[in-house]
Amino acid sequence: MCLDCSGRMMNPPRLLPSALGDLTNPGSLTRVLLDRMTEGVSLSREDGTIVYTNPAEDDLFGYEAGELWGQHVTVQNAYTPEENERIVTKVIDELKRSGSWQGEWHNRRKDHTLFTTRSRISAVEIDGQSYWLCVQEDATEETAAAQALQEERTRLKLATDSAEIGIWDWDARSRQLTYSERAKRLYGIPVDQEVTSELVFGRIHPEDRDRIWSVSRVAMSEESHARDSYEYRLLLPDGTVRWVQASGEAIFEPTASGPAVVRYVGTIQDISTRRKLEEAERERAQHLRLAIEAGRMVVWDLDVIHDSVTHSPELNRILGFPENEVLDLNAVRARYAPGEQERLQTENRAAMERGETSFENSFRYMHPEGSHRWLRLRCDVLFDAEGRPVRALGVLSDETEPRKAEEDLRASEARLQLASKAARAGVWEWDLVADVTVWSPEEYVLFGIDPVTTPPSDVVAAWKALIHPDDLATVMDQTELVRREGGTHDLDYRVIVAGETRWMRSHQTAVAGPEGMITRLVGIEIDVTEEYRKAEALRSHAEALEGEVEERRRELDRFFALSNDLFAVGGFDGFLTSVNPAWSRLLGVPDEEILSRPFVEFVHPDDHGTLVDAVQQLRAGDLVQKYLNRMICRDGRVVWLSWTGVAEGEQFYVVGRDITQEREREEILRQSQKMEALGQLTGGIAHDFNNLLQAVQGSLALIRKRSDNPERVCLLAEQGMEAARRGGSLTAQLLAFARSQQLAVKPVQVAQALEGLQDLLQRTLGPMSLVRIETPDRNLAALADPTQLEMAILNLAINARDAMPEGGTISISAEAQNKDDDPELPPGDYVLICVRDTGTGMTPEVAQRAFEPFFTTKGLGRGTGLGLSQVYAMARQSGGTVRLNTHPGQGTAVCVFLRQAERALEGERTTGMAKREQDGTTGATILVIDDDDLVRRSLVAEIEALGHRVLEASSGSEGLSVLDQEPDVIVVDFAMPGMNGAEVAEAVRRTRPDLPIIFVTGYGDTAAIAQAMGESSLVLRKPFEFEELEAALSRQLRARDPLASS
Repeated sequence: MCLDCSGRMMNPPRLLPSALGDLTNPGSLTRVLLDRMTEGVSLSREDGTIVYTNPAEDDLFGYEAGELWGQHVTVQNAYTPEENERIVTKVIDELKRSGSWQGEWHNRRKDHTLFTTRSRISAVEIDGQSYWLCVQEDATEETAAAQALQEERTRLKLATDSAEIGIWDWDARSRQLTYSERAKRLYGIPVDQEVTSELVFGRIHPEDRDRIWSVSRVAMSEESHARDSYEYRLLLPDGTVRWVQASGEAIFEPTASGPAVVRYVGTIQDISTRRKLEEAERERAQHLRLAIEAGRMVVWDLDVIHDSVTHSPELNRILGFPENEVLDLNAVRARYAPGEQERLQTENRAAMERGETSFENSFRYMHPEGSHRWLRLRCDVLFDAEGRPVRALGVLSDETEPRKAEEDLRASEARLQLASKAARAGVWEWDLVADVTVWSPEEYVLFGIDPVTTPPSDVVAAWKALIHPDDLATVMDQTELVRREGGTHDLDYRVIVAGETRWMRSHQTAVAGPEGMITRLVGIEIDVTEEYRKAEALRSHAEALEGEVEERRRELDRFFALSNDLFAVGGFDGFLTSVNPAWSRLLGVPDEEILSRPFVEFVHPDDHGTLVDAVQQLRAGDLVQKYLNRMICRDGRVVWLSWTGVAEGEQFYVVGRDITQEREREEILRQSQKMEALGQLTGGIAHDFNNLLQAVQGSLALIRKRSDNPERVCLLAEQGMEAARRGGSLTAQLLAFARSQQLAVKPVQVAQALEGLQDLLQRTLGPMSLVRIETPDRNLAALADPTQLEMAILNLAINARDAMPEGGTISISAEAQNKDDDPELPPGDYVLICVRDTGTGMTPEVAQRAFEPFFTTKGLGRGTGLGLSQVYAMARQSGGTVRLNTHPGQGTAVCVFLRQAERALEGERTTGMAKREQDGTTGATILVIDDDDLVRRSLVAEIEALGHRVLEASSGSEGLSVLDQEPDVIVVDFAMPGMNGAEVAEAVRRTRPDLPIIFVTGYGDTAAIAQAMGESSLVLRKPFEFEELEAALSRQLRARDPLASS
């Protein structure tokens, strides 16, 4: 329900604190609160344009989410334009007066079904603009229930009249008494005569007047507020005595002095026949001495002195005892309801004291089957000469059902009273014997007949004159049918009232007299013109919709035929049942062939597995979106398609879009991005390597110039070695990032590793950065490559320093954490190593790209953009991950998650450097094979410095040619032109399988090297230090000849 108006509210009484933008933001508090409301909420501009609906509103009107946004509110209203203008004017007036309106509203859903809502509208102002805010909930069922109640009341009113129940109403304030026509007839008062209290009480039998007066006073007393029915006699002017049953209820209203009676209403019914029957029953009971009653009564004879009873067989059945069992009176009395036996004894004792010898009592009895039964006891008591009771004769009857019927009758009478008050339909009665027709006031209003100017004798003729000529014969025939055959019949017919044709619905019922002859017809009339108008409007609307649907169908057919997207309907048997022309245009295959072949035959073989998964999703009832696969055209071309599909029953519906060109463009873009990244990487690496080469070149130049100063030469040589180590670290970063270098993951004692780095970090970061290391758990161990872990910490610390141009504190901490529900990490225990700074922090845009390869904010030549990428790669390869927490101006925390180890290996160094192994082994023959002359000469010089004889070769084939000189160890470069190191090793093992081999390489493919290595091979990764070469040679020589070191 929404307003359809354009009137501006000059001063909207309410303001919304949130901007309109909050409604378009699904994460805003306003939007979350509104979306979770169970009531429908909508917001519309003054011109009726809907700007927001919550999910409850969409569901209420049958629209998809957001489908109503931008539409005019008239799509929701079910009123005619005239009604809408009238109602909206009324609502706007109320809004201008109080700022809000609430009430019921008739609406139309998307499928055009009508329903009613309970709505609240408020005028609100948002960003200076006026809007209508509507909150509503479905009240259709309540409205239908109210209508059903009204119909029930109408039927009850009709039943009231049919049952000859009169109604009376006394207005205490005006002292006016109103009697219905039936009530007047019961009192013998002419219908047109005014009723007064004196007249009514004058018709009550003199013997009953005081009692009835007392009953009335009690009923109108606030303390008792009695509602019981009562019976009394009427003494009519002709001497006839008529028994009636009346039931009344007083209506009170509060006053300053307390509740006061304002009305006393009730019903009256002729019970003369019933009273005659009851009197006859009493006479028969007396004549038959209570023993000849049929049906459910039983006869019994009680010996009071011996407390024994003789009885008819029915007594056992009524009391719930076996048929042939001798009754134990104590067992019978034990089943009396609590207090009943004492009550009966008290009443009977009082009656005997009054000299009575006949008794009649009703009491509650607990039947063995578990139910409470009402039993009536009637008896005569016989006394001896001394006046003592010696015998009692009587009957016992089960009155449970009659009592229930009586209670139901009282409830029905109460409903009839309510119905008589609320009836609005016209009611009529035709006395066939007297040929008199009586109309209710509503009936006169319904047909526009003036009861003052139209005497009762002319009413029927006036009514017939109003009936539409085409319907007159039908109405008369039905009335005659009811009169002749009885029963109840309904009929809709037209009348012309004040020049307007209106539809009436007639319900007619025949009432039979005591002899079974139909003596009266009663009926009700209801104006159903509006119902017919709505039905006609619905029919016209349905015809318009049918035309609109047909037009939409033609549009869809054209779209289906002309679209370049692939539309299809298929079954889970593997065949398509319908396709649009786009299929044959794209695949070059006729439609008939597409439908006759399993559709999997058109799918690229490599995509069959994903196709099966997609079909299973459809079969499970899931929506499939953006499923990508390739299809093969008739000319051999392979095209990429993106599919959306949904299933219904045993069929599925899919739409496919050709994205081949999009993927080609994406591939071109990716290649462009790779080239751009490669250029960025090249610039950064070239800068770093130029710095390293400058350091090496400068050190060597000074050594050559100051060769006579041994101390200076050692210092310069160490500087050159440090530059070489940094170069090796840089290449290791590149290889680790590319995941070409295998990590040596092992348990690392985190506290020892961090403390061992503290001096290096402080020297590297400079005096403006204060380094703090926090490791509460000294035994905390993580699974990581020690060298890569140290490089990662160093990278993070350098980044932290660069984020603090004015200096600051860098905190490095380690702690244990358990992860059970992390979406990125398997459940388990982890070590969390965090590097925090007090620097400038990152913007959300920079933080989002922080782990991208080659991305840097340090400027050209100041970084490769691999630092955080390498840290992330190391963490992922080690089974963990990296998390970033940063805000502009609040610093940055980079936390590395690593799997927790039980403990670090004893004596394991965390620097990752090779141990020195010196055992004095010298004098061996070493074959060095390397295609790079500078590297080969350097290796030869280092090995000779260790005291070994060296054979050298510049290629693999040359090296194999000197094997006859019996080398003890081969040192071979892995990556060489022609025959590489792996091929050399394979050739050597064919003739010398036990000859130890040391691979020296800067090559990053760890898998290729591992495949070439044998049990007697080692790997030295360039650049390596002299001590590492010495240790490798010593290990291989000792492995070849264990006795050499013993």
